[in-house]
Amino acid sequence: FKKNGLDKVTKVFDRRYQEIVEQAETLQKSFMITQEVYESKYKFEPLIGEIYHLYEDSDGGRTLSLIEPPQWKINPIEWNKKHIYSVVLNSDMTWTKID
Repeated sequence: FKKNGLDKVTKVFDRRYQEIVEQAETLQKSFMITQEVYESKYKFEPLIGEIYHLYEDSDGGRTLSLIEPPQWKINPIEWNKKHIYSVVLNSDMTWTKID
């Protein structure tokens, strides 16, 4: 009885531990994306729920833009920017990466 009970409890704790590890990894990724966006250059106030695009500048810096990747290449002066990913601003002021 004790061994069976301990085996079942161990499985429950192991499963819960893995869930916590996965949640921590998700939280860390969310923090890194949010930090990267807030540290980027932009000259506008982002609106909650809107999609924005993060670009890498030729000097390695980051720029947040309203301009979508296909439209960005229209201006030859700005071709030196590489699209990193797109994000949306959440109501809690965190950023979520979107595909």
